[in-house]
Amino acid sequence: MATELFSIWGFQTGWLSKHGNGYAVSAELDGLDLWYWYTDYKGAQKAFSRACQRTFLRRFFPWIALSRAHLDTTLTYSNTMTIPVERTRAIIYTKLFLEQLLVPRLTPDVPDSVRATALGLLRHYPGIAELEIAHHALPEWFGPARTGVD
Repeated sequence: MATELFSIWGFQTGWLSKHGNGYAVSAELDGLDLWYWYTDYKGAQKAFSRACQRTFLRRFFPWIALSRAHLDTTLTYSNTMTIPVERTRAIIYTKLFLEQLLVPRLTPDVPDSVRATALGLLRHYPGIAELEIAHHALPEWFGPARTGVD
């Protein structure tokens, strides 16, 4: 027997069912089929809630969207040594670098086409407020932005 799950994050629904020694959660969130397996009922509900939260936040803040490969609730750092504070700091310093490219006095040898590209990127670049939202939504990926710059 399956139980319908409901999330306040975007008013999304999924299904939880008991199978042998565990629980399966399935849902279709923004065109992406998700499936989780947990041995405990609460863990299955929490996985569904996290997936709904991430899907909801991706709608409004697409720049914090994780790739489809990273939508699982168990995040690993096996491929990288970057910690959340370093990731946030890199985003902040990249913005500062793009801003410096716009100032001819600081970067006299930069072509105008590069300056135009930097300006286009900065129009949609996340600010401190957006990084703080990302930190609260995904603390395992983003550190606090207020302390991001040394």
